[in-house]
Amino acid sequence: MKLDEWLIKEKLTQVAFAERLGVHPVTVSKWASDKMMPRRGQFRKISQVTGNQVTANDFMAVPSEEKAVG
Repeated sequence: MKLDEWLIKEKLTQVAFAERLGVHPVTVSKWASDKMMPRRGQFRKISQVTGNQVTANDFMAVPSEEKAVG
């Protein structure tokens, strides 16, 4: 599940999520909009906080051909 989808599902703001992870809200905004990927250690924290619903694989780009099909 993408981070932005999880935040909506959980009715959690980017600011609140940032506080849980100890990062700046702008960082979460960039993650949620696919403008930046988390660092290795941050992937673990994101996975823990989201109950493994958002993992490192969820940040990997999907080729445009797969997006059109899927």
